[in-house]
Amino acid sequence: GDLYQAANIIAEIKLILNDRYTAIEYYELSLSINDSQPEVHCRLGELLEYFVQYDKALAHYRRGYSLAPGDTRILINLARIHVSTGKIDEAEKFYGICRETGMPRSRVIADEAERIKRTDPVGAAALYRNAISYNPAHTEAYIGLADCYRQTGENEKAAAVLEDLKKVNPRYAVTYIQLGNIYYNGKLKGNTRKYYIYLAIKNYEEAIRLQPGNPDLYFELAAIMEALGERDKADRLLESADRLTREGR
Repeated sequence: GDLYQAANIIAEIKLILNDRYTAIEYYELSLSINDSQPEVHCRLGELLEYFVQYDKALAHYRRGYSLAPGDTRILINLARIHVSTGKIDEAEKFYGICRETGMPRSRVIADEAERIKRTDPVGAAALYRNAISYNPAHTEAYIGLADCYRQTGENEKAAAVLEDLKKVNPRYAVTYIQLGNIYYNGKLKGNTRKYYIYLAIKNYEEAIRLQPGNPDLYFELAAIMEALGERDKADRLLESADRLTREGR
């Protein structure tokens, strides 16, 4: 009867050894003995999702959710996989449940991080990471963590945090705005300047799609297009920005 626990331990060892395929086999063996393990369904789902086996992963996340509906890790996995499969409304449903479930624990930690982040961004970053571990749908904690990394000059980490937020909450315009700024102005390492400009443009374009009435976004993107010599595109964006500014007065 305890063989499923041994299978879990072997799976964890295989993960440490980066042998994901064998880890999957042992998690499946464990669940064949005892199907009522929400954390194992969650781990197996994550492995299957890594290998783009979305249908199988979703089945395990759903089983895990039925066993532990308050598990924020399972909830955020359900949000993310529905984003990956284009079911954004369903993703938002699970993101909202995760946020509501985890907020009582994460809010206190994030509030303390917010209080100290200007004077101690490293300490605040640790608190934000802790808040996200309790509530991976705490949007403001992601934004705060990215801000801490930007304060300490770790723009690559800031971008990675915001990219993670996009994967679970793709309709939050602030994420795209901040990524556009980081990719264009952040002097990131690891790729070419041309590549990061391309990412900046794509993120500003998505921000405009989400906030079409925000003239500042058109001004930002127009400045990039003008710097690239794309005068016609810049002019069209400036015309839109000017129109929106006049309408807003």
